[in-house]
Amino acid sequence: MIRTGKAAALCALAATMISAQAQACWTNAEQDAAKVANLNMMMMVSALRCRNGADDFLADYNRFVKNNNPVIGSQNAAVRSHFVRINGAKGADAAMDKFIIGIANSYGGGHDRLGCGQLKAVAKDLSRSGHNAGSLLAIAKENVDEVALAGGNCPVNIASR
Repeated sequence: MIRTGKAAALCALAATMISAQAQACWTNAEQDAAKVANLNMMMMVSALRCRNGADDFLADYNRFVKNNNPVIGSQNAAVRSHFVRINGAKGADAAMDKFIIGIANSYGGGHDRLGCGQLKAVAKDLSRSGHNAGSLLAIAKENVDEVALAGGNCPVNIASR
């Protein structure tokens, strides 16, 4: 009887751990939104870093934000919803701040592959018109450094007959 109780407790613990892992994972939509948030942070930090040189693009970055504030905001809200799901409403803001600050800090010393001149060209492209989440995601995939997402990717369930 004791062995059965221990086995049941171990099964319950394993189920809880699997459930917690599944809850902490990032859905595809949340991952995409995180990439767009990463793009915005990369451009903001880089615009500030490059503003005193020949490749100043702060005005283009500001135009990008002005023209795309609703879509940037919607993508940040999607990332925040991930943190609400993981940490609850009370812990979401602190987790979101930690995430965004981590991204910003990763660009503090410069971009791994792109210099100010290349980033200026990206900013010019971003500032030309309004974008949607899909077009910003495509630009992000080309230009941002990868950010490790704690919890990894959520498993994909494929329906079967």
